[in-house]
Amino acid sequence: GEETKSFATPQEFANAHTIFNAVNTVAFIALLTPLVQLTGRLVPAEVGERTVGEAQPAYLDRALLNTPVLALEVARKEVMRLALKVRGMFADSVPAALSGTRRELAALHDVNKEVDSLHGAIVGYLGETSRGELSSGQREEFRLLLQVTNELEHMANLIDRGVIAVGGRRIDDVVEVSDRTRQTLRELHDAVTDTLDNALEALGTGNVTAAKRVAESKAGFHELEGSATVHLADRLTAPDPQRVQAYSVEIELVEGLRRVHQSCRRIARVARRAADEVEKIDS
Repeated sequence: GEETKSFATPQEFANAHTIFNAVNTVAFIALLTPLVQLTGRLVPAEVGERTVGEAQPAYLDRALLNTPVLALEVARKEVMRLALKVRGMFADSVPAALSGTRRELAALHDVNKEVDSLHGAIVGYLGETSRGELSSGQREEFRLLLQVTNELEHMANLIDRGVIAVGGRRIDDVVEVSDRTRQTLRELHDAVTDTLDNALEALGTGNVTAAKRVAESKAGFHELEGSATVHLADRLTAPDPQRVQAYSVEIELVEGLRRVHQSCRRIARVARRAADEVEKIDS
């Protein structure tokens, strides 16, 4: 029988990000996913990653455009590469916003530019692929890949505007975030990171349980968000001449994290739909 594939876990996504920072390479999830299963075939092993710059696609090969099953597979790999880049950007964003330097914030802003570049390349490639003769399953895969690519780019913009830019305001306004507030915001960040990891696991492996965990995370996140909002409101009574500026920065970070959490849930819903399509084909 066919060898069973092992699937990535949320911890492995975190490990992938660590490797990315350590050796400046991009890890990817080379797994059979619902998005690939929609075509019912696997890409040959010789279709692999090229050595490219961070803002350049590593997998998209125009020579494959006349073979939709292969073109969609390399597009899927590029989407997962994009997903890991966004994941790394988010992991570093809140620590940088709370205490990072302008240089660190600028470096994260540059990652968003890389995401924009990769997004454009993937969308263009998918557009060219869609002009070919696609089966109904391949057409659905195309739509799902396009949707998740757009959502990942949107998430990166949310991180850039709602977290990284707010970190710049912290520096401009000379805001010192208290230890208690740092802990509160880190707890929110950790919760969203867990949700993002589950969303990417669902996307990369078709793990319906991971997608369900994302949906179920909504209540827990809202509870943490409510506690953070109350804490920040109480901080307005502190004898700090910068308390209003501090509140403005900190509450914007809470709002930014809420929006990223919403984006994670949208990605998980796409992954769940992909899994449902596979189930229809298999039944």
